[in-house]
Amino acid sequence: NADKSAQGIIVIEKAESKNGALKVEASYANGEWSGIVRDPEGEVLPGANILVAGTTTGTASALDGSFKVKANESNELYVSFVGYDGVKVGAK
Repeated sequence: NADKSAQGIIVIEKAESKNGALKVEASYANGEWSGIVRDPEGEVLPGANILVAGTTTGTASALDGSFKVKANESNELYVSFVGYDGVKVGAK
């Protein structure tokens, strides 16, 4: 069974590079990141995973693609969704 699940993971990774990268509009204010996750075509993407780098804090995008997550401004966000290339968002 372990072999079969490993093969499933490989298939998902291959699919990720085909669909393109997520688009994330995000800004930082008052101790939290907020923004909207979109697919490569610009459609809002509910259920994307947003994780604060270096922590176990995270959230998922809402039905309208929006998210809010408390973090330090120096923390990057990792945004991912199965089938798409994940992206990093952070203060420049």
